[in-house]
Amino acid sequence: MYESTWAELRTASRLVNDWCHGFEPDELVRPADVHQVHATLARMAKLVEGAQTRLARRVEQTGVWRRHGAASAVAYLAGEQGVTTAVARQQLSTSRALPGLAATDQAVRRGELSAQQAAVVADAAQAAAAAQERARRGRDTRG
Repeated sequence: MYESTWAELRTASRLVNDWCHGFEPDELVRPADVHQVHATLARMAKLVEGAQTRLARRVEQTGVWRRHGAASAVAYLAGEQGVTTAVARQQLSTSRALPGLAATDQAVRRGELSAQQAAVVADAAQAAAAAQERARRGRDTRG
């Protein structure tokens, strides 16, 4: 399974690379198609960002960042993706949370949520869980 997944990813990457290289929006996109083309690209971006977000915890778990000379998983993610460490830190936090957020994980997999939207949901879920724990501890000490 690993080999076929990796081969599919390489093929998809080549197709997207070739398409993007030849994309001339002023010449190739009719005014009537601008919305559909933009919406399709936005969904593709969400799908790729979602896959990167879901993979971030694996980057941390495997220590691949060490083998590539990064100081941390966050530094590796930031460097590879060309984002700030704050964005990479949020991505890693979201990645860790997604296995416990089945509906959010599925929405990310379908390209329905951007990485930023998934991060907001994950942060809210973690805050709610922490508040519930504080409330439970408060009941335990009073009761």
